[in-house]
Amino acid sequence: MYVVTPKQMRRIDQRAIEEFGIPGIVLMENAALRVVETIYRLYSLSQRDRVVILAGSGNNGGDGLAVARHLFFDGVRVEIILLARPERIAGDARVNLDIARRVGIPVHCVIGDDDIPLAEQRLSQATLIIDAIFGTGLSKPVEGIFARVIELVNRTEVPVIAVDIPSGINGEDGHVMGVAIRADDTVTFGYPKRGHLLYPGREYTGGLHVVKIGLPSDSAEAIGTEGFTLDREEAAARIKGRSRIGHKGEFGKVAVVAGSAGMTGAAALTAEAALRSGAGLVTLGIPASLNCILENKLTEVMTRPLPDNGTGYLH
Repeated sequence: MYVVTPKQMRRIDQRAIEEFGIPGIVLMENAALRVVETIYRLYSLSQRDRVVILAGSGNNGGDGLAVARHLFFDGVRVEIILLARPERIAGDARVNLDIARRVGIPVHCVIGDDDIPLAEQRLSQATLIIDAIFGTGLSKPVEGIFARVIELVNRTEVPVIAVDIPSGINGEDGHVMGVAIRADDTVTFGYPKRGHLLYPGREYTGGLHVVKIGLPSDSAEAIGTEGFTLDREEAAARIKGRSRIGHKGEFGKVAVVAGSAGMTGAAALTAEAALRSGAGLVTLGIPASLNCILENKLTEVMTRPLPDNGTGYLH
């Protein structure tokens, strides 16, 4: 699976819109639907539950506003905390804000310190919080009302799902831009971003769910993306099949040379790791005077005592 930077993801989106004529609002709608599907897969929401969507002024906020609409139509009690003046919302996000208001979703504008008590009350009463404040393009430290609200979220014990990336995490390198949402799960679109996988961003991301939103399948290759990681399916596809009548000598042999007095644990862990990763036959070369210790620690690994002149380390 390819891993992209925020800049590369913007190029992928622009290519879909400009070269293939896919409207941005279609991609936004697809993103919202995939977020909603992930929410239902992770949580059993009912009409008694209350979901609070935190929405910023950009496209990430637009994704959150569309999520609010779908949950609302499903009968879930939804309310929006808008961290911007409504007149600042434009483009596709504005379309979704106008729809949300028309269908009757409560929208609370939190733009100053006087609004913090309202935000605190609504967040504390939520069953689930959706973070759609900032996307992957955040380029400056989080300050002011945004930082105050993020700190409120992190103090609650309410589960949080982040849209695309936890707000406050740098999508390029994963560092915290002053303060950031600690999400339980993150739903990202098309490809994982570097900030999801690099620490400390990895820790703030929680469970990472990469979903498709209708981008061309060759998007990453078309813009020259080189970064990648292996998901479970890709890793499994690279594991060779084994004959049912095979034996351990046919599945790779590993020699480990390790250990000294007081440091036998590393030798044992390394040899066991070789077995766990698939090696059929593992032999551990160990200082001779420590051989009895490793014989007790290890069952499947064979040991080979090596000269140590009784010192407990290799000569």
